[in-house]
Amino acid sequence: MSDIHTAYKELINWLKQTNAFIKDLDQQARKAAQVDNNPEGFNKLMVKRAETIKGMPAEAEKYIASLPAAEADAPRQKIQGFAQMAEKALSLNSYFFMSLLLLPQTDEEPNSLEVLVADLQKKIS
Repeated sequence: MSDIHTAYKELINWLKQTNAFIKDLDQQARKAAQVDNNPEGFNKLMVKRAETIKGMPAEAEKYIASLPAAEADAPRQKIQGFAQMAEKALSLNSYFFMSLLLLPQTDEEPNSLEVLVADLQKKIS
């Protein structure tokens, strides 16, 4: 397996883990809002979700840095874009905006992280 292939696989695995963590936060938040009638719990989970997304560029860089410069720009910019939106949501203190980060247009579509993973997987298949 080539070094670039390994670098992509590691980035993809990290993105999948991050996506799973964010989806878990979404489930917890949905339960807090709909089942537990706990808006404070929902809000805290949305902040944690947005902070996770905001922190993605720093975390992703250890994987992206292993890619050739020409290959690294696209995922780096995409992840930075996610983080910028999260930073904006946090600065506005908008829990609704935080809840919309990365979400697809419909429930049948993949979210933004899943789309990025699929695009990266095409590069190594």
